[in-house]
Amino acid sequence: MYPILYSLILIFILFVFGLIFKSKRKIIDLISSFGWLVLIWGFLGETIQLYNIFESIQIQNSLSAAGLIFGGLKISLNSVIFGLAVFLVARLEMIILIVIKKEH
Repeated sequence: MYPILYSLILIFILFVFGLIFKSKRKIIDLISSFGWLVLIWGFLGETIQLYNIFESIQIQNSLSAAGLIFGGLKISLNSVIFGLAVFLVARLEMIILIVIKKEH
């Protein structure tokens, strides 16, 4: 989840640059790209975590591993939720920059 956090910081920095400088189109494109990257990174994190859960269940060779499955699902969803939140922030910042651009 650290790459998602670093991307959030970068998105905020790009947003500030977008407020300061006049070339907003390039900055909006960069924010959009990082937003999509963060979203995909969150889903990748969940997929890797789910793979690890199923692998550990297979090693234990137990069918009554409901607690392990649900605990793992809860943990794996953290990266998706954080990725979606950062994606939402990126989209809101893009909307703000587009509105400011059209006002000038």
